[in-house]
Amino acid sequence: MKIVDDSPPVLTALDRPNSYIGRAVPRPNLTRLTEGRGQYVSDVTLPRMAHVAYVRSPHAHARIVSIATDTAKKAPGVIAVVTGAELDALDDAANQITGALAIAAWGFGCGFILFKVLDALMGLRVSAEEELKGLDITEHGMEGYNGFQIFANE
Repeated sequence: MKIVDDSPPVLTALDRPNSYIGRAVPRPNLTRLTEGRGQYVSDVTLPRMAHVAYVRSPHAHARIVSIATDTAKKAPGVIAVVTGAELDALDDAANQITGALAIAAWGFGCGFILFKVLDALMGLRVSAEEELKGLDITEHGMEGYNGFQIFANE
């Protein structure tokens, strides 16, 4: 017989609610950060990575008559300059349906290719005789549904 200790675990002063208020908080990464060895999201550079910059009007509730984007488009390293009017033109049902169909076609195509590769490597299909006879009888020696009959012209 095993004796189990039912006493609650010993809590330190830092384990209780509000225990950090008015106290120094232990920070295990403090040395690394104060020595300048911290890595932040802005420090990460990945291949083909781009940055985005949003330019907002400095005037609240101002009516924007036009936006001059020519200089920004000519700047080196700029991939695209998009205004609100251009985004409104993209936000229509036809583009959303096109995107959904493209994703569905891509998924179907990848699934079809994967199936063909697995079929060629492992043989996923059964023989024609087993297909007519039924997989339940072939694998388990009995019908999956009692009394269910398949009539085939042989």
